[in-house]
Amino acid sequence: MTFPKIPDMITRLEFDVGLRDALYGIGQLLQADPTDPTYLALSNQLKAIEQWTAGGKDLTQQQKDRVTMGLVAQRELKGDDPDLAALLIGLHNHILRRMPTAGAKP
Repeated sequence: MTFPKIPDMITRLEFDVGLRDALYGIGQLLQADPTDPTYLALSNQLKAIEQWTAGGKDLTQQQKDRVTMGLVAQRELKGDDPDLAALLIGLHNHILRRMPTAGAKP
């Protein structure tokens, strides 16, 4: 089995769509297994990111430092849903590499 290509989200719109898709995907996994600790942790993190970025806001450095979904997806989710794992890694990469840091001085 080959791992799906990790999406390179360049724009904020791509990030927002990816976040929405990830929330849906993790929701589907939770419906199948509502007590899985990995699914619950990923769902909580995605919901937090959704709140933090509402209205086009960027994450603070403190918020960025709390994001672990890409690492968790790589380690725990690849066998369950490789496409969702790739999406979560892409979202994590966007946060770390492309999203400006709120409150950072230029």
